[in-house]
Amino acid sequence: MSEQLKLVDRWPEQTTRGHTIPGSRYTAKDFMTQEWEGMWTKVWLLLGREAELPNPGDWQMEEIGTEEVLMVRQKEGDVKAFYNVCQHRGNPLVSESKGTILRRFVCKYHSWAFLPDGTLNFAPDKEDFPEGNPCGKVRLQELRCETFAGFIWVNMDPECQSLKSYLGPIWDDWHARDIQSWQRTMANTMWLPCNWKIVLDNFNESYHVPTVHQGATPDTDRKAIRGHIDTYFKETQFDLSDEGHNRMVMKGGFGVGSTDEAGNILEPLASQLRHWDIDPEDLKGRPEDIREALQAAKRKLGVERGYTHYDKIPDAQFTDAFHYTLFPNFAVSVWSDGFHFLRARPHRDDP
Repeated sequence: MSEQLKLVDRWPEQTTRGHTIPGSRYTAKDFMTQEWEGMWTKVWLLLGREAELPNPGDWQMEEIGTEEVLMVRQKEGDVKAFYNVCQHRGNPLVSESKGTILRRFVCKYHSWAFLPDGTLNFAPDKEDFPEGNPCGKVRLQELRCETFAGFIWVNMDPECQSLKSYLGPIWDDWHARDIQSWQRTMANTMWLPCNWKIVLDNFNESYHVPTVHQGATPDTDRKAIRGHIDTYFKETQFDLSDEGHNRMVMKGGFGVGSTDEAGNILEPLASQLRHWDIDPEDLKGRPEDIREALQAAKRKLGVERGYTHYDKIPDAQFTDAFHYTLFPNFAVSVWSDGFHFLRARPHRDDP
């Protein structure tokens, strides 16, 4: 058996400030400008998924604030990122969100053409330029680009630190996983009439879960486990990193919210137990024992059933919620068999 990744070790202890945040940070245009100039253009941004660019010439364009970033798979296999701007008159090179080029990107203004590596390959009437033929000399403006865990990360700051340094302990948490091979099954994009931080604030805590998702009231015992995840703050592990990221681990798989008054285990939990050769009747009236039973069954049967990555993860990740918030705008929950993530982006000009 491979060495299991120790995800539950605590990160170094951090001191929280605990001061209030003024509402102007969510509404003021001057603060929006400060964020753009001092943060968005300086941090590593998750802008794409490698699996969406399987072949050389495949490209994807993503908007972030006032910029458009063009990511292109190279013939050598790596991914390069450029501003989606023709270097002649500043016209956008592409207007769609993704596609494939057979040879080059052609600007629809003056037909300047750029190869996938950003080099200008063709310009009409090139002999008419006083400075000489621009082909081979002019290039699209390139951004720092790295790939990790199957994601494409881009930084607008040419002097930025490496992605590994930026991610800190998250790099180690994810490095031994096979996240890079996981395939996207669903994606949805929507505009919300609020500041981008409102969305991230919600996914950065579990304080709302008992009320919003479990129907808690002022009379509810918040220490009691009411669903399949224990959201009580004293039972939740919170970790903060020097790099500005955080991790939240909540124990799950209890089944308390999936039983009837007689103690029978309801669907879909019952089917999940049967899938792992556990008879729900054996756990009738014992929802608190479901977590360990599932962990033991997945550990015993997982690899032989094709879940080859199971020998690299701790028992806790078979049932528990491992939630990460990556500064500034990426929230992801990693489970044993997949993940779901949320990415919030700023509007071009409206806070």
